[in-house]
Amino acid sequence: MVTSSIKYIKSLGNSTLIKNSSWGIVSQIVQAVFMSLFFVIIARHYSVNEFATYAIAAALYQLMTVLSTLGLSQWFIRELTSTENKKRTTTAFFKLQFYFGIFFFLLNVIVAKFLFNDSLILQLSVLLGANIILDNIINAIK
Repeated sequence: MVTSSIKYIKSLGNSTLIKNSSWGIVSQIVQAVFMSLFFVIIARHYSVNEFATYAIAAALYQLMTVLSTLGLSQWFIRELTSTENKKRTTTAFFKLQFYFGIFFFLLNVIVAKFLFNDSLILQLSVLLGANIILDNIINAIK
């Protein structure tokens, strides 16, 4: 039984699914390590107040980024396989991603302005929030 288990585990190493999954897992780990190092360096360089301001703006940006996609990628894949007019569906997806990017960018700035009323948080929210539009466009292109 032990030898058959070992053979099974070794055979998994040759599986395409395992190889592709391991690349995804490794990339997530590397990304987490770099993000941790980034925050350690930022926290050491800036004062507590400045770092807290950045953390608030970054958290708000990340929340808006997650909300801005609205599961449109799954909808697009499902629609593209079942529709005959692929160009219209692709154009609609691109427009929706762009419009949602703009909407959530503006929402990011509005929430930063009214919830925190801090000029530095507002400036960071504008800078980080501009990336929401770019993320949505990149998501539409890929």
